[in-house]
Amino acid sequence: MATELGSSTRFIEELRDEVRRESVIDGPHPFTQMMVKGELTVEQLQMWATQFYLRTQAFSRGVAYMFAKCPSLAFRREIAANLYEEETGRISGTMPHVELFAVLAESIGVTREQLDSARPASYTRAFSDYIESMASMTFEEILGAVAIAAEAQTQDGVSPLTSRLQETYGADTSFFDLHVVLDEDHSDLGDQVIRDMVQTEGARARVARAVHRHNQEYNKWLDGLFEEAVAHPAPGRPS
Repeated sequence: MATELGSSTRFIEELRDEVRRESVIDGPHPFTQMMVKGELTVEQLQMWATQFYLRTQAFSRGVAYMFAKCPSLAFRREIAANLYEEETGRISGTMPHVELFAVLAESIGVTREQLDSARPASYTRAFSDYIESMASMTFEEILGAVAIAAEAQTQDGVSPLTSRLQETYGADTSFFDLHVVLDEDHSDLGDQVIRDMVQTEGARARVARAVHRHNQEYNKWLDGLFEEAVAHPAPGRPS
């Protein structure tokens, strides 16, 4: 049993190392680096906020698919609480998380009317399609994507981002501040599920591939955003 626990712990650390290397919060992507350094114009940051808002609308469906595929009643209850919090904010005493991000967007000058009428860019539609594809994934794959790759992002790298958003752009970062706390609990749950339920090489391979793919999909979203907002902005839009 001790050998199995040690093996699970090493596997979890390997997954977390990959998340840290490919972090979309403070990692090497040029758009992320510009955000953390305060080099984006307000308009570029508003584009990020608008598309992030639309992308956030899709995330809870990934949690729902994880709930539906989870074979453990005890863990399903934990995932259900996660989903309830995402959709309502009532466990944390806040608001639905997509609405909490809308507060951030409005604090940097995006109006509610603009958010409600915004259309997803092609890269945001592609990311939403990826979330929808989780309906046909295995539980281990969704676990890797949602509970490890997504939920573990905010634990290490969000502080430099939120500080910059506050200091340079005057942003309300309540969305990220809340997720620093909640995502630690959610990723701890993911770790426990791995220890208890992901015990074969095949299952671990599925989790690892899903972590890698989620990082790739998010970085493709950042690629599209960088291309539209920074590299080749539309005529009349400042770069």
